[in-house]
Amino acid sequence: MPRPRKRNRLLVASLALNAALLIVGGYAVHKRGGLPYALDVLAMKEVDFHRDPFQTTMAKVYEKLPNTPGEIVFLGDSITRQGPWSEIFSNIRNRGVGGNSTRTLLNRLSEVTDSKPDKIFLNVATNDLARGIPLEQTVKDYRQILQRIQTDTPDTRVFVVSLLPVNSTLMNVLGYRNDHIQKINERIKSLADEFGYTYVDLYNPFTDTQGRLRRDLTVEGLHLNTEGYLHYCKLIEHLVAQ
Repeated sequence: MPRPRKRNRLLVASLALNAALLIVGGYAVHKRGGLPYALDVLAMKEVDFHRDPFQTTMAKVYEKLPNTPGEIVFLGDSITRQGPWSEIFSNIRNRGVGGNSTRTLLNRLSEVTDSKPDKIFLNVATNDLARGIPLEQTVKDYRQILQRIQTDTPDTRVFVVSLLPVNSTLMNVLGYRNDHIQKINERIKSLADEFGYTYVDLYNPFTDTQGRLRRDLTVEGLHLNTEGYLHYCKLIEHLVAQ
């Protein structure tokens, strides 16, 4: 059994070693950032996540959308964002596809007509301009779209929506010209009359005093921002509700 003097020497040596370790460890922690570094190592510090531009944009969009009584909210991250909740739990079906021309829409029309929808709001042909598709080909394809709808689902009410104006002062909207857009609108209005469908003029309600797409309603001169879509919905809400 160790003698008292020997035990004292061991205790002193142990304390000295522990003190040395604390000094060395404290110095190392200090060199690496001090207490915040130590908290990070111990996983005791909260991580500050910064929102990327897309998250900031989406948050602003949601803030601008109107609140309605009895809302059912799916709240979460991208898994929630990409879920087709409104498709499953309401009657609205969004079948818009970016970049579609009249021909590419015509080629996928069966998926829409198979369900025999109560109403169709048709807005297509803007991308025909960007692709340099001749006016007569656009009109021919548009006619076939209306013919297919009338043949495959004759009880569907169709609203032929005009093309919107563009604003070339905000970006280089190559291929998009308002005088060409107006020519297409004239032709599709005639097609709507021919088939007994309702033509919806959104071109004029979206133009400024210079005949261009209003700056406050667009992202870059072509696509709509949140205010633009709210304006769009306000103009057609009575038709959706009919």
